[in-house]
Amino acid sequence: MVCLAGWMNDPVDSNPCLKYGTAVEVLRVSLGFEAIAESGIRARVRQLQKLGLFHKNQPYMRFDYGLVELAKLAAAFRLMDAFMPPMFTVRHLSERWTDLAPAMLAGIGDDLITELRAVVPAGDGPLVFVEGIALSQLGQKSNRERPYGAPLGRIETFRANAFEEVEGRAGLVIDTRSFMPALVQILREQANLTDIRIAHEINRLASS
Repeated sequence: MVCLAGWMNDPVDSNPCLKYGTAVEVLRVSLGFEAIAESGIRARVRQLQKLGLFHKNQPYMRFDYGLVELAKLAAAFRLMDAFMPPMFTVRHLSERWTDLAPAMLAGIGDDLITELRAVVPAGDGPLVFVEGIALSQLGQKSNRERPYGAPLGRIETFRANAFEEVEGRAGLVIDTRSFMPALVQILREQANLTDIRIAHEINRLASS
């Protein structure tokens, strides 16, 4: 995946993207997976990519990783940890990313550089509610024949500490504050990014 350059006069040769091995390490630490074997994390990343997380029609191409790619992978790990099947996970992140990206931005918190705060739509918060897929939908004949073609539930974002808004509803809640600040910080350290370069990556996330 090609990372953009040129924002705030950032030179083209300062591309801050990470290679596969470093990206896996960033995910491992930011998600608190230090006790999990690196081979298991690598296998999950490869599985998500083969299912088309980044490019549906080019699942076997080599990737470089910036904040957008790492945020998608981190969100995918959280969804799969809540027992969402990998194919449904990829569908949510591919088909509903415009709903998820604002919550990823909001979850960055104090690391959201001042010049970029305006790109976060008013009202969006760091909590994501992913509506569960009704068993009645999975039981429909068309979905039994093509089980991963079932309609996806709604995705909604909420301000911090708004869990009461989804209480009693079928689905799961992701708090992006649990991984986005660490992800940005570790990305900054691993790639030795200046404020301008990390701003460029945050801008990529805002535009994704």
